[in-house]
Formats: sequence, structure tokens, C-alpha cells
Amino acid sequence: MTYLWSYQQLHDLLQHPAADIRGWAATGLCTLYPRQAAAALDPLLLSGDDARIRPALAFLRRRPDVGDTERLRRLFLEGGETVSQEALEVAVTRQPSAVVPWLKEKIAAGERLGAAQVDAMISALGRVGSQDSYALLKATEQGVKQRSMAFFERYYSALLAHRKASDLDTLLGIACAEEEPEKLRIAALAVLFWQINPGLRAADVFFANSTWVNRRLGDDATRLAAIAPAGAAATIDRITEILKNLKAETAAEHGPQIAALVPTPAADSDWHALIAQQAAAFPTRPEQSQDTRYAQAVLVLAATLAGLEPNTSALEDPAGDWRATLTAVLQSRPVDVAADPGWRSLLTRVDRDQLVTALEALAGDPASPLGQMNAVMALGRLRAVSAVPVLIKAWERQPAKDLEEVLELALKSMGPGVVPALLAVLGSCRSELRPLLLSVCGVYPTPEVVQAVLEHLDECYRLNPERALRVLARIGAEAFVPFLEREVRPGERTLEAAYVRLCRLNGRESERLREAERDLKRLEKIEAAAAATSYRDLHQLPTFLTLKLICKRCDKSYQYRVGSVHLHPPAPEPLKQRYHDDLTPFRQGLVIGDSLCCKNCGARDEFSLSEESLAEVTGQAMRMVLLKRAKAKIPAGYPLQHVSYQERDGKPLSLLEIEQELLERVGTAPTQPQAHLALAKFYEYVKMPGEAKKSYLMALDLDKAALEAMAGLARLAEIETHYREAYEWCQRCLENLTTGHVYLVESFDDFKKALRDKRHEYARRAGIKPEPEPVPIRFRIEAAGYAKNRPCPCGSGKKYKLCCMGKDGRPTEVNP
Repeated sequence: MTYLWSYQQLHDLLQHPAADIRGWAATGLCTLYPRQAAAALDPLLLSGDDARIRPALAFLRRRPDVGDTERLRRLFLEGGETVSQEALEVAVTRQPSAVVPWLKEKIAAGERLGAAQVDAMISALGRVGSQDSYALLKATEQGVKQRSMAFFERYYSALLAHRKASDLDTLLGIACAEEEPEKLRIAALAVLFWQINPGLRAADVFFANSTWVNRRLGDDATRLAAIAPAGAAATIDRITEILKNLKAETAAEHGPQIAALVPTPAADSDWHALIAQQAAAFPTRPEQSQDTRYAQAVLVLAATLAGLEPNTSALEDPAGDWRATLTAVLQSRPVDVAADPGWRSLLTRVDRDQLVTALEALAGDPASPLGQMNAVMALGRLRAVSAVPVLIKAWERQPAKDLEEVLELALKSMGPGVVPALLAVLGSCRSELRPLLLSVCGVYPTPEVVQAVLEHLDECYRLNPERALRVLARIGAEAFVPFLEREVRPGERTLEAAYVRLCRLNGRESERLREAERDLKRLEKIEAAAAATSYRDLHQLPTFLTLKLICKRCDKSYQYRVGSVHLHPPAPEPLKQRYHDDLTPFRQGLVIGDSLCCKNCGARDEFSLSEESLAEVTGQAMRMVLLKRAKAKIPAGYPLQHVSYQERDGKPLSLLEIEQELLERVGTAPTQPQAHLALAKFYEYVKMPGEAKKSYLMALDLDKAALEAMAGLARLAEIETHYREAYEWCQRCLENLTTGHVYLVESFDDFKKALRDKRHEYARRAGIKPEPEPVPIRFRIEAAGYAKNRPCPCGSGKKYKLCCMGKDGRPTEVNP
């Protein structure tokens, strides 16, 4: 296979002054030319340059047959935080027994350790199944308990990896101790459930969310009933029956039934049975809450079900039906094909083509999502390129996010041989899948791959801009530079980074490039300042959010700086589910207060949220809730605000409820202008200008003198920067002030004042000299009682003698 970049070109780029280019070159070298990379590994590992060391460590992770442990030891002890962490992670996979002395040496050195290093060291001690590693872990237990929660879950997960009954008791004691903080008890439950059923959320169990928890356990019981041994059927039936009525209030009365289900551990290795036994036997106190008893009951049931799951050791039995066993195992739990001894035994006994055929059948069956994903991953590990059409059809039948992620990993695991197979199906597959397939092809950039990317680039960038930019940056072809020059915008970090990288790789210079480099430095400073911000200090809370928003007109997504976000009450569950996939901001319960203009087409306030921006706002909202619970004062400049638009019976309504109510009002009274005006003002508030305009025009059709409709259309024209049109609507509204109608305005005087102010503003922006506004004079004065040099009471600004003096007091039109 001929690649776009030769070995020599990549080797030369290792000396590039820019760190990201050196890292890119080292990654390409290790991926495209593994034989030469294995021979040149020492210079990369000893370079002292993190940009070159980290790709070399990733290469060692994939190739345990090259390199030596001493190099890893030096990098762990002497490298920076990230390199030290990654070197330890690689060493644990290659020679676990060697790392415990390293850890002791690192601790004895007394240097300050970063969070990533501590995390890696704890994980390593959990993976090394020796008494030394366990003793080292136990020596730090009190320190972990007394410190913050940062390492609690990681530490106790590592401790339980050694499978000691005393550590189970410790965690059960924390989970059931009601004098402990809630956060600590939930963390203890999370560690326990990670051992038996990672799909159960500890917080739901802790707060006795029995509807969700029981349904999840019931689904597991139903799945197991189809694949578990016949002897387990009675236990599964009893668990299913208990789950029908298990709640916090009934947990105590179900206790004896649940205890009777607990199996006796057959051996020390029967971990799930041991968890069930100790959870059932853990002493309860009379004053213990119902929620705690419920959590204890769920632990016992979940551990009992986990003990019934088929084990991969069954694959080692040469006399068994390997197809049935394979199906049961894949549908039960995640399987590591590369490391599992059962799998290795199966591969030595079964014909590879037969195994691939069986896995293809499972990969195409969406009835068991876990079995399907395990089969897809197994085909990737086996490098079964012939299965590519089957995998693609499986995704097209049910395009789930989880399956998409597993599919990408599986295709990349197949190596460079997968590229021709992917290029062959690229034109016939669904367009939503093309960004993923091109992402896999981009790992092995050939001229054919570059041509395929160019053919589908516009479409892929529209569907998934982040993935498309990663493909361009990974390949580095000069042919992509014109596209990036067309799309790059200030403030778009990913776009600018890809553009700068491709220009540097291909030796291009321009003023546009220098502008992008300056903007990147500015954005890096902002990000560094944000990363250094301590959210414990309220004065350091952000004053703006950077949100990725998608324009509804041109479908392009960019980053926008937002200074005001209104958070509204959540919608009832049925309404929430109906609009679950609609990322229009107000349908997700929020309104962006800023008026934003699309960086591409110029459309104003016509955006939908990206998943990333929704997650960012949700995270900030949770932080806000926590601060309020702590009775901390939220700074005035914080961009999030809790807002209530309308109430019913003293209870604030969600935006979806308000919309539904207003639409029902329009449906029942379609001839009433006020119904359409109320809906229009709502849509104007939630930034739906198209819908607001329709409702304002409908109100105007029903009442030609509806002043609020004219004023609303003027505001919408302003949003579109059509200032002449906005001025004309204002002028029309002013002309109808004395004869027009208002329906929802609370203060007519304020309405008139705002209207006149806006009229002058629109006239100025449109470059129009406003026409004089006629004002009828409705006064009568006696000439003898008013000084002739005083300002005329008609408001013209002239002296009385030069204006209305001598007239008989009839209404006179004057220009103010």
C-alpha cells in the first residue's frame, strides 16, 4: 500500500519546531511504518519531547513484542505527569509484577504527584494481583478516606480487584452508615455496583428510584432466563416476582425471601456470590431508613443475577456446544478477545471461518445490543475484513450511538487491509455513516483515500464537522487547504488548528495563516485561564459560556460566546419525551438571551443546540444547584439565570407547557387577535422569529389596526437588520395610535414612548430622515394670561408669539 506520506518525510518532520507537527509525524510513523518504527523506537522514547514520546508509548501498547521494560521504568520515574502516567499504563499490560517496586521508588522520592499519576498508580496496584500491591494499597486507605472524594471510587475499585471479604465489609459499612455524607455513601454503592452490574446507577438505588431500578433488574432477569442454565430458572422466577412489588416501604418484609435466594460461594473465586452473601448478612439496625434497606436488597438481587451470567471459561470446554456458549457469553458481559483465556482456547480449536460466520450472525442481530456490540468488537480483533458489509448493514438497521462507537473501534482494529473494503462501500452506504468510514480510512492515508475525502467532504462536514476536521488534520493533504480557507472563521479553534497544521505541513505561507495563528494563541490563553479557574471561588465563576450552536438556515456549526442563558422549569415527562431529539433551545428548557448572528450565512437567532452545548449548559445548571444548596450567593455576572415565563395556580410552567397552552388557545379561538399575539410574543421571546412572524401577521389579518402586531413585526425586521422595513412598521403603528387597538399591553404610555424611541433608532440605522409626526393641539388659552415670549404650549419649541398667538384655539397641526 502506497501512503501519501513517505517514511523519510515523516522522519524529517520529527524535527519540526511545532510540537503538534512532531506529534503528528511520530503518530504517522508508528502507524504507517511499524517495522521501521520498531527499529527507531529508542530515539523517540529518549528524545525528552512529550510530543514524540507519547505516540511511541501508544505504539508499545499495541506491540508488546517490542521495546524493553527498563525504558518504561525511566519514563515513569523521570517523565512529566502525562508521560509518567502513560508509561505506567503500558508497563502494567506488559510486565505487571515489575511495577510495584517502581511505585515504591516513586513514592520514596517524595516528589509531588499529579492527579493523573496518582490515578494511574492506584489502577496499576489493582491490576497487579500480588500481596505486595495489596499491602501498598492498604497502607494508603486512611489517607484516601480522609481526603477529598477525588480518588475514592478509583481506590476502592482497585482494592476490590484483590477480592478480599474485609474490603467488601468496609464498603458495605460506608454505604449503609446513615451518619456518613450522602456523596460518600453513593460513591461506595457505585463501586459495589461496578463489580456486579455497571448499568445500575448508584444514585437511583440510593434514593430508592424503584421504578427505574426494578425495571432494569427485570430486564436483566428476562435476558438471563433465555441463556442461563436450566437450574437457574427457579431463582430467576423468584427474583422477577419480588421485583414486581419491591419498594423502599416493602424492602424489610421482602428481606427473608431475598436472603433465601443467596447462593453459597463455591470457592473464593465465586465473587458475585460472596458479594450477595455479605450484603444479605450485613447487620441492619432498627433505626435504619427504608431507602437504605432498599439499597441493600437491590445489592443482593443484582449480585445474585450477576452470579448466573455465563462465564467465558465455558469456552474452554472442548466437548461443549461452542456456538451456544459463544452466544450466551457475548450476550452477558463485555469480553476482551485479546486477553481472555476462554477466547484464546476457542481460537485454537475452532476453524476461523466458522467463528467469523457465527460472529457475523450475532453482529447482525439487534435483539441483544450487548451481544451485537461484543460480536462487532470480536470481528475487529480477528481482522475479519470480509465482515465489513455485515457490520455496515447492522449499523444501518439500527444506527445507535453506542454501536457506532464500537463499529469505529472494530474497523480501526482491522488494520490497513480494511481501507479497500471501506472505499468499495463508501458510495452505497447511508450518508450519516460516511464521516465514520472516512475517519477510519484517514488513519491510513493513500491517494485514493484523499480523493474519496474530497468527493464527500462538503457532505461530511455538514453532517459531522468535528469528525471531518479530525480526518483532514490526520491526513494532512495539501488538497484540503482550499476547503479550510473557505470555512475558517475567527474564534473557531478546531477549524483554525486544522488549517494551521495543514499549512505548516505543506510549507504554505499567507496573511490568512498568520491571522489564524494569532487567533489560536488568543484562544489558548483564554482556555488556559478557564482551566486555571477554581470554581470553589465564586468570584471566579465564568461570565460567559462558549457554546457550539448549529444554524438552522445553512446547517453550519460554530462556537459562540454567550453571556445570558435563561433556564426554565423542566417539562413533564410525556412532553419531554416527545421533544427529546429536538435540540431547539426552548424545547430543552432554555433560552439564549444574546442575539447571535451566524458566522457563515448571517442569519440571526436561528440556532439549534449541539449535544456538546446542551451538556455544557446542563453541567453549569447542576453547578448552580449545588451552589444554591450550599447557600452560596451566585455572582451577578454568572450567565445562567432561573426564569419563570408564566405560572398556573402558583406553579411555574415549562416552556413546552406554555407553548401547548397557547396553541390550544389559538385552536379554540382562531378569530381572536389576542390569542395569536400571545403566541407571537412567546415565540419572539424563545427566539423563533419565523413562527413569531406568522402569528403577528395572522393577528394583523384579523385586526388591521393591531398595534402590538405592527410593533412586533418591526422588532423582527430589526433582528434581520432590515431597518427600513422596521422603520415603516413603526411609522404605520404611530399613524394608527389614536384609532388602533392594543390587547396585551399593560402601560400604553410606555408602549408609545418605546415606539417613538425605536422609530428614531430605525430611521438613523436605515439612513432615513423621519417624517414629522402630526400632533393635534387640544388646548385653549387666554392671550392676556400668557406671556408672548414664553415657549408655545403646543410643544413646537417656538415662542408663543411666533406660533399660536392670535389664533382662536382651534386644534392646529404643528411639527414638534
